[in-house]
Amino acid sequence: MASYINKYFNIYLFKGISIILGFVSMFIVLPFLTSNQELYGIYAICTSLTIYFSYADLGFGSAGQKFAVEKYAQGDYEGEIRIVGFTFFIYIAFMAIVSLLIIGISIHPDKVLKGITSNNVITARALLIILACSAPAMAMNRILEMIFSIRLEDYKYQRILICGNVVKIAIAFVFFSADRYLIVPYYVSYHSITLICCLVAFCFIKKYYGYDIRALLKSIKFDKGVFDQVKNLAFASLIGMVCWILYYELDQITIGALWGVSAVAVYAIGMNILTYFRTYLATLFAPLTTRFNYFIGESNIEGLNIHVLRTMDFFYPFVVFPILVVSIFARPFVMSWVGPEYEASIVHVRLLVLCNILAFLTYPANSYIVARQKNAYLAKVSIFIAVVFWLGIVLTNKWLGIASFSSMKLIAFAASAIFYLVIVIKVMGNSVCQIFGPIMKHYIVPTFICILLSLSIVAFFPSVLESNLLITMIIMGGVVIVSFAISLPLSPVLKEKFTELYNSYKKK
Repeated sequence: MASYINKYFNIYLFKGISIILGFVSMFIVLPFLTSNQELYGIYAICTSLTIYFSYADLGFGSAGQKFAVEKYAQGDYEGEIRIVGFTFFIYIAFMAIVSLLIIGISIHPDKVLKGITSNNVITARALLIILACSAPAMAMNRILEMIFSIRLEDYKYQRILICGNVVKIAIAFVFFSADRYLIVPYYVSYHSITLICCLVAFCFIKKYYGYDIRALLKSIKFDKGVFDQVKNLAFASLIGMVCWILYYELDQITIGALWGVSAVAVYAIGMNILTYFRTYLATLFAPLTTRFNYFIGESNIEGLNIHVLRTMDFFYPFVVFPILVVSIFARPFVMSWVGPEYEASIVHVRLLVLCNILAFLTYPANSYIVARQKNAYLAKVSIFIAVVFWLGIVLTNKWLGIASFSSMKLIAFAASAIFYLVIVIKVMGNSVCQIFGPIMKHYIVPTFICILLSLSIVAFFPSVLESNLLITMIIMGGVVIVSFAISLPLSPVLKEKFTELYNSYKKK
């Protein structure tokens, strides 16, 4: 257990640093970008298109990682490399297709993105082409994440990426200023740094893991044996991927086509916050997902069930308190960050950040369903989310406008959380009280204090908060810390894990 605790701590430490750098980048770089609303709208759409490369594995990426983890847990390193190589092949093949589609859009970007002036068509075209050409680096990044994650040593890769992120922040001052807006050279440099980080990481795994790069290169091909092994879970993941794209990734493109790039810029502020919370939550739960699959590799279902419930309990304060604070502080946060011209973004920030309020339940539940290979459930949840989201938009967009997107995102996510809860109860055999009872007992008081403290500060100090981003961030962080400190003695699981971590490092 101690070794896992140490690995978790290192993963969270270095990914935490990476997330902090992401926030620093958001607060330093984004004000430069938002100074030109139309160009920022174009940039935001390019950023949203980036995510499609993440889905280019057609579900084989997540399925491949699950089975590669099991091979690693069993000591079958040749089997692991075969699966990783096959997954790499899938990434390369389908990322090439995505790149071609983006290049097709770049030919006439003004036909797809409403509101682009003739002066900015060339810039839009250049950004799209750069994005398309970044596919190889993105494929390498995904495979490296997989290799390090299998070993529960993601933090070693994060060290390399942190160095790259520092450089990415620094170059913003080179390309942007009061009289300089060189977004195309900045975008080229941004993706070039990612490629360099990937090459350094490949050298690392060869030297320190003894990873057979030659064997990996030979394994980059279609492998019928691996395909048969992963296909059932992959196809379920594929359905989930398509539905997730419909639910999560088409907003800004649709808004751009219907209301123009200026509307995208307003909505994108909320999506930026949601994206960073998504990164934060993925960081929290990624090592736990690998641990779930270790239980499967060891055929320990009872241990897995207990571990899942403890995971939900442990992560409640890490999920709920930051989300509540950001939602309540949405107005002063946005006003002090990007200015009053983005006041219309406040409602989107508030609604979109609340989408993940039940992530302490949904993330472990999803990983549990994947680990147990209950593929049909995954497909049902995914289809359900997409249908609720788009049906709601069709019914409400005429009177809510772009707010229909953020509103229905929240409603769809809340409905999916209920769906996940029902599935976990059915598969695990527990009741709602057994799952939620201990969580509510441990955290109802800290949650009430978090809400009351946040509302009081926002009500009594609005002008101070809206004029200074640093003060706003410090106060928001303080509220989260106070809420967490109150939770620590009330949650046995939380106290136990922190005691284990302390004892582990005390022995060292």
